[in-house]
Amino acid sequence: SFILRVYAALIHSIGIGSGSSPGSGSTFVQQTMDLITRICKQYQEVDRTGRVDELIKMALSACILTCIQFPPIVDGKDTFVKTPALIASTECLKCQLNWTNCMLEGFLSRTLHLIRYHCGSELKHLILDNIFDGTTRQENSSSVDKKYLNFCEWASSIVKDTEVRDIHNYIPQGTTPSNIFSLIECIRHSSTFGKEYDGTISCLLNDAEKCEELFETEGIVTMVISAASAMALRPPPMIPIVLPLTIETGVSRLVKKMNQGELEKKFCCQISLQLIYAFTFLDKMGDSPFAIKPRSLPLQTVIHFTPIGKSQASEVIQNFVIKYSPETFMRCNDNLSPHLTSSSVFHKFLKQTVVTPKDLGNAIRQRLSITDPYDTLAIEQLYLYVRATQPASIVDTEVSLALLESTNDPIRFLTYTKLCQDPLMMLKCSLKVWTDEGLRRILLAILQRLLDTNEKIVKETAINTEVATEYLISRDSIILRSCLLILSDAEISENHLGYHTKVGINCPLLVSMIRSMIANRFGLVAAVIKQLDSAMLDWLVTYVPEMRSEANIFLNILERGTLPAVERLHVADAALRIAIAHGSKDETELQPLAYTALSILVNSFYIVIGPVGVPVNVLCDQNGEDTTQKCRKYLLRMLSAVKNIQEDTPKIRNESRMALSKLAGLCKNDMNLSGLTGAVAQRRKVILKELWDALVRANASLGSLDYFA
Repeated sequence: SFILRVYAALIHSIGIGSGSSPGSGSTFVQQTMDLITRICKQYQEVDRTGRVDELIKMALSACILTCIQFPPIVDGKDTFVKTPALIASTECLKCQLNWTNCMLEGFLSRTLHLIRYHCGSELKHLILDNIFDGTTRQENSSSVDKKYLNFCEWASSIVKDTEVRDIHNYIPQGTTPSNIFSLIECIRHSSTFGKEYDGTISCLLNDAEKCEELFETEGIVTMVISAASAMALRPPPMIPIVLPLTIETGVSRLVKKMNQGELEKKFCCQISLQLIYAFTFLDKMGDSPFAIKPRSLPLQTVIHFTPIGKSQASEVIQNFVIKYSPETFMRCNDNLSPHLTSSSVFHKFLKQTVVTPKDLGNAIRQRLSITDPYDTLAIEQLYLYVRATQPASIVDTEVSLALLESTNDPIRFLTYTKLCQDPLMMLKCSLKVWTDEGLRRILLAILQRLLDTNEKIVKETAINTEVATEYLISRDSIILRSCLLILSDAEISENHLGYHTKVGINCPLLVSMIRSMIANRFGLVAAVIKQLDSAMLDWLVTYVPEMRSEANIFLNILERGTLPAVERLHVADAALRIAIAHGSKDETELQPLAYTALSILVNSFYIVIGPVGVPVNVLCDQNGEDTTQKCRKYLLRMLSAVKNIQEDTPKIRNESRMALSKLAGLCKNDMNLSGLTGAVAQRRKVILKELWDALVRANASLGSLDYFA
């Protein structure tokens, strides 16, 4: 193997000469390839050892490097003719790629994979790293890359009949310096856009020690970027591995470790790689509700503790930050790379004049007075600047006062203590504040800090833990309903303007806030579920997977049977949608919830269509409202939800099929009843027809060929 390594290095450095004389050109290629082929065949029957594995790898590398220097191969496909040298090269290449040693499958499969997909530059990287052990810097020449590309075109026609090795089966578990480039290739060429490698990437980004080990390894940044880019190409839902909440949690831990004097490099490396993933996803899918909003993150802290300028990862972070949040560098210019400090954007923010909190408040009032404000992030940049140079409590108080002011309800006196004691005051802001991206993010940043402070105050002053918990759940339920009004398509009445409007904004910061609130306050969704309309419920099920943790609470509520008919169906609708949306993660846990909800669906049949022989709307609640109409609405919603059941939840699909069959039987029996005439019978038939059509559509979506015949 040493002789082959030396030979390959010489060929790479000086070439093979020209002409047909012995020792150069085509004759040299033919003789060399025949010799390498004989060496490989000689070891076909020898016990497989590490030394033999190394020899075969060097033989394949030498073969490829020789072909790269041979003009009939690298000058283009028009020169591919059957000469003795080309025939010898073909046999040599086939002999080595057909090697069956399982210890070499990773290297051979990767080489074959690169040839098939014409990945010339990656093949060059692989071969030269094998020859020089990754210690020699490869030349960045387009002509050299062209040679490797032409070789791939020539070799791909030769190996097309070679047994296809699935490269995915030979990637070692986890991420190591030796398999980073293999993972990159697998992710890039995966038919599922790298979905099968989400677990590997997630394990890396969630392991601080692993991040530190690989932080300065060549290719680690490319691998993270490739994973995020592949995620953005998948069909919905595109939920990235690194969420905005993950970044916020990581930065909070970073600051906590710093304050305790226990800051370690591994946490800095971890948050850096997570930021690269999150920024790449933002760059590809800026409209996604799971994309980060850089200006809501304490990037100054990250930049201060990240080894800026010392690695490729740090340079990538700087480029992303200067693109999406240039004002972040106002107070950390000592850490900037030279090419960034000279940028015009950077100097624009360095030359800002001193702005007082009152000036900021006046700027917010002026913005609220404009019908259609431009430059939506300008006010947020100003807020970040003022808060970085002025006392935070004074700034937040002045900003809160400006946000809360309105024509009909001016607030003239406000202190930071009062805000901490009653953070719900911030919910009185007008709809214009919530729909303005810059003002909304300022409002949420202040509200989050006030809620954290208020929770500490409540826990310290409450008589016991139960009282504090009850108060906090009540407080958070009000905030949750208010936020859902903004995020969903629910109708909002703006009282002082006298009109109704529908809003459905896209705000990742608000999404992260709701998810964090539900995750930390167990039972919060169950406490407010009866007060949520259909739009709010659909939004929660779609964007908040943390609802799955409250499945047992929903199950207990439904099994008690103490709810009125309308509320019982409303909760059953929510329970069924939770089971369908998140059943693929743990079907065994959510199957009882789906079964109970479907049972209520079947048992509510006669409430929906009304008792036999009387008008369908004869049932009314205590307020005189039509109970059957409300129940019918939720029953049809549940049938619509059944159509979304996926094949990876077979138990829930079977339960749904049985429930649909029972409902179909009830419909048939009611249709066959005689003795009903007139308008009552006609109205009943219309409702039964509507219900029957919904049942047929739901049954067809489950792939059943039995149409209740």
